[in-house]
Amino acid sequence: MDKIQALQDEFIYLETLKSGLKVAIHPKPEFHNTLVTLQVNFGGTCLAFNVNGKTFEIPAGVAHFLEHLMFHNNEFDLPERFAQSGAEINAYTSKSITAYQFKTINHIQSLLSDFLSNFISFRIEDEVIEKERKIIEYELLMSDDSVHYEMYQNLMKMMYSDYAVHSDVGGTVKDVSKITREILEQVFETFYHPKNCTLIITGSVDLEAIMSMLENHPYNQNQWPDFPMIEPLIHHQVRRIHRSTRYSEDVDEPMMVFAVRIPDLMMEEVEKETLHITLGSIVANVFGMGSSTFDYLEKIKLMNVSFYTKLTVERNYGHLRVFIQSNKLGRYQKVMNEILLDVARKPLDKEFFEVNKKNIIGNYITVFDSLSRVHDLLCNTMSEGVQIDDYLDHILNLRFEDLDPYKAIFVPENIYSITYRKPKNKK
Repeated sequence: MDKIQALQDEFIYLETLKSGLKVAIHPKPEFHNTLVTLQVNFGGTCLAFNVNGKTFEIPAGVAHFLEHLMFHNNEFDLPERFAQSGAEINAYTSKSITAYQFKTINHIQSLLSDFLSNFISFRIEDEVIEKERKIIEYELLMSDDSVHYEMYQNLMKMMYSDYAVHSDVGGTVKDVSKITREILEQVFETFYHPKNCTLIITGSVDLEAIMSMLENHPYNQNQWPDFPMIEPLIHHQVRRIHRSTRYSEDVDEPMMVFAVRIPDLMMEEVEKETLHITLGSIVANVFGMGSSTFDYLEKIKLMNVSFYTKLTVERNYGHLRVFIQSNKLGRYQKVMNEILLDVARKPLDKEFFEVNKKNIIGNYITVFDSLSRVHDLLCNTMSEGVQIDDYLDHILNLRFEDLDPYKAIFVPENIYSITYRKPKNKK
């Protein structure tokens, strides 16, 4: 077992069980709760893939569909079992992973045992599949009612040609109707192998007792088949439309999103945590509160409470979004376009960089005061294949000049914008 020092008094224990399951345990005896997450390396973008050299394609939404079903596997209602013990259980599907989580104060070993047993095999009744299909279809129809959601989806279609990237994690109602039991069983067998999963435990646990239970659990002792070689297939094509205006009755005040797409080559060649840290530092330098851009937008009255920036770095794609809702979009569009292009053309603020770096380090340290935040950090680093001490070293060793190569993405061919307005005949 590897012992990783994340801070002076904070240690992460890493082990790979004989089944291939990667385990990360972070004992926090000063807390009463324990958080557990099982991450499956299978998310919304995995719609086409090679398995041992054979190509497969599945409808969008399969990962999300499986997420719903796994709480009712083997004729066992997992949420009900956890509720009886006063524990909380949940799950989510992202573009990259499917995660199953629970939180408890008591009965950690028995709950963890039942939790893992749920992922040994796929035995779900047809009526359960159809019931969850209807629930998912309802969820999708509800999300379609949001103009903000529609705006984001149309922006994604402008930037990315591959349906796996710009589609919703849950797919569409039409996609969901195409998902069969055979597809679900095939995907479970392929992706829900222990070697494709990570178990993260944070909280008040006895390290030796938990490890002993995991090693002797049927999940680890099961005779798993050989894990296949899986190669996700993503096909990016050059997108030629960089600006779009749409009209919607649901818009109260005009909205605009600028996006800067991270080039595919950079996504392939640069580690994800490096992109998070370096591009995050650039975004803070340009748009952070107290930055010259932030102050300038306030001075010319183009800043309001709706303004926000969001950096997204997934496994197959990444981008920066800058959103605002305003009646001054014509002027804002011109100013923001110049601000984004100036990132590549002009030097950043070195003094602001040093201040922001101290803030990042300070935030990293305070993360360990919160059970949920440190658990999320450990989940993210494990998902990206990064040891948490390496993540800290990346932050500590980041230099101002290290940002220069990443400023180069702020060029016209990577910049997109979409505007939503009320129809012209409406007031």
